[in-house]
Formats: sequence, structure tokens, C-alpha cells
Amino acid sequence: MNQPTLCRAARGGFTLIELLVVIAIIGVLSAIALVAGGKVFSSAKASTTQDVLRVLDTAMEAFISEKGAIPPATVELSLNPGQAAQQRRVFAAADAYDADGQGMMNSLGYFMAQAREVPSAKRHLDGVPQKFLKRLRPTTSQPELETFVDAWDRPIRYVHPAFHGVIVQDTANATPGGPRDITTLEVPSLRQGQQWGVQRLRRNSTYLLTPPVVGALGADGDGGRCQGGRPYFYSAGEDGKVGTEIDGTLRTNRNADNVYTTVPSLPPV
Repeated sequence: MNQPTLCRAARGGFTLIELLVVIAIIGVLSAIALVAGGKVFSSAKASTTQDVLRVLDTAMEAFISEKGAIPPATVELSLNPGQAAQQRRVFAAADAYDADGQGMMNSLGYFMAQAREVPSAKRHLDGVPQKFLKRLRPTTSQPELETFVDAWDRPIRYVHPAFHGVIVQDTANATPGGPRDITTLEVPSLRQGQQWGVQRLRRNSTYLLTPPVVGALGADGDGGRCQGGRPYFYSAGEDGKVGTEIDGTLRTNRNADNVYTTVPSLPPV
């Protein structure tokens, strides 16, 4: 009478419920492993990016030691080097949006152009692995220059104290020290044959609205202020976004995953 029961016990089989429980446990453990693995992977990329930023910090220190001052806020470049009639332009080393060229400016590229003129700073830049070195022409009004990218293959950014804080749509009508923390674009006297490579800069404290709104302004920089009057470098992190993203009444701090070696004073969310 009890033989069938004894046979099932001898086979050691699982019931359907037991199988479902095992599958559920495996699924939960797999999900935990994926989340943990993703965090480890992201942390490794942030650490790698910080290594590049530290080299840039060292190159900055070498520049300051050699020149006795931080790099100038503007860079004069020839658009046709080697030609008899050279056309020269002055570019702002700003972590901002080129409101005329409709794109991000290669702020780090301008610093690197200055740093490579100082041998001690150039040696540090040359020590960065080649896989992080790219050439970038972000807009038609900006020159093609080299830059370093982070571990997410996005350009690393450079913030100069002449253009830190929050830059608004029209700098021509801005008031320094105003309630919106506006920074104006200071135009130096230009020599004959020179002209500005950019006429207007824009940077807001908010990222593009979600869902996107036609004509809405977004953040083009982290909005940070330099500490002690010294420029700093940063990466936009895993999400590639900066500033504060607004979705209705929800405000999301997109600077939270930014990678810094020198943390600036950031605007409140």
C-alpha cells in the first residue's frame, strides 16, 4: 500500500511548487548580482576617470608653477596655420554652450592648447594613455582640437573662474553679481586680423525638461564655482548629464554622479 510513496521518496524528485521556489530564488540572486556588478563596473569607470583628472590637475600645477598664474581665460588660435595670410580668432575657455554655433564648447581643448606650450605641463599630458585622447570639433564655429575623454568616452570638461557659476542666455545684457549669479563674457581688446570665435555663451542651472519641450533651455555645465580662484576639471559621469533636471514638480540633481578631484561649490538643487 505504501510502495508508491516509498518510490517517490527514493527518487528524490521535486514538486512543482519547490521548482518554482528555486527558480524564483535564482532570479532574485541573479538580479542582485547584476545590480552589484553594474555598480562595481560604474565605480571602476569613475576611478579610471579620476586618474585622468589627477593628471590634468598635475598639469595645471605645472603650468601655474612655470607661469606664476593660472591659464588665461581666452585662447588665441590661428584658423589656417602655415599660410601667409593668417586668420586668427580668440576663443573663450568656457564650459558652456556656444549659442551661435549651437553646441558645447571644447573647454578642455583650449586648456590643453595652452598647457602644451609649457614643457613641464606637456610632459604630464603626454603621460595619459592614448585611448583617452580624441580630437573634437563640437561646432562649426569652433576649431578642431584634441581633448581627453572619460571612461564613458565623453569629453572631460574644464571650468575657468572667469566663466564659472551659471551663465544665462544673453551675456551682453548680464549684470555681474546679480541675483541669478550671472557671469559676463569679458572681451579683451582685439588686434587687427583677430575676431571672436564665439559671440554668446549660455549655461543654465537646469537640464532639458522631461519630456522635451521645443525651445526649452538646458544645462550645459555643472554651474559650479571654482575654489580659491583655481580652475577645475570634471566628468559628467555615467548619465552624461549635468545641472538640475525638472519633470513637472520633480527636480533631479544630475550633478550627483559627476566625477571630480577638486569639488567646486555647486548650486542648490
